[in-house]
Amino acid sequence: DEELARQLVELGYRGSDEVIKREEFLARKAAAEALLLSRRIQAPKLASANKEITEPLLRELADTEEANRTGKMT
Repeated sequence: DEELARQLVELGYRGSDEVIKREEFLARKAAAEALLLSRRIQAPKLASANKEITEPLLRELADTEEANRTGKMT
């Protein structure tokens, strides 16, 4: 039961000495979820980024890398 678990944590029944209130728990939870979401949203860095590629094979590999990392594979 989540409510009972929250009450136990609020009363200090857990392993660490730190006691947090529900509002602080919800704030920490929201911050952790926001951090996870921001990591998912960030554009992946490409190995071929900012490089001048003249070889046709390397150009195709760079295009494939971008498509794979951004989910635009066909």
